[in-house]
Amino acid sequence: MTEESKLNTSLSIMRLTPEQFSELGIVYPGMPQYELLNAMREVRSNLVDNLQKDKATLLVSSISNHEPAEKLTLNLAAVFALESQKRALIIDCNPYSPIDYQAIGTVASIGLTEYLSGETNNLSEIVYHTGIEKVAVIPAGLKTATAAELYNNRKMQNTISKLQELYQDSTLIINSPPVDKHSEARFLTKYCDVSLLSVLYGKSSKSQVLSASDALDKSKFAGVVFQY
Repeated sequence: MTEESKLNTSLSIMRLTPEQFSELGIVYPGMPQYELLNAMREVRSNLVDNLQKDKATLLVSSISNHEPAEKLTLNLAAVFALESQKRALIIDCNPYSPIDYQAIGTVASIGLTEYLSGETNNLSEIVYHTGIEKVAVIPAGLKTATAAELYNNRKMQNTISKLQELYQDSTLIINSPPVDKHSEARFLTKYCDVSLLSVLYGKSSKSQVLSASDALDKSKFAGVVFQY
């Protein structure tokens, strides 16, 4: 079974245009803002060098709802997918403020919380194409009330392990809720190899950044990425 056949292909997906990439602030090949593209390539290289392997499961979190991790998550997925023979799979674990799936060309009906709660047992039903080449997404789902319990159980661990096995040529990126409002980021780190904190430049104090980084597993914490 190829990786393409493991995705939900019920809808035809159009690739994002350069204008749409620019509007969303997502990197793409040939973009005029080459400084941003090179900066994301540098982040990718540093992560790969520190892990000493070219495939990993990453976690991206933020300090608060005012500076969501979504933009960094999407940019990491896009820049990892730029590499030849490489793909990226976003696992959205923030049902409280999920990624704008429609903006990235995805129309999702069910997601991770539905799979974890047993509403579907077919993992391929919750993996969707996006308008970003070689990037797929698992939507967060709609069950916000029980999301913390669903993420912190054996089935979630087994799901991450299964995804790592099925998508061996993909970098898995967990999009986490912010650390100041939700408990999920603290235990979602056990499913990743490395974590990053997305911070809007000039919007948070040094003490807030340090407190947020302390909330993540220090042994897996790779650093802060400032967003502008």
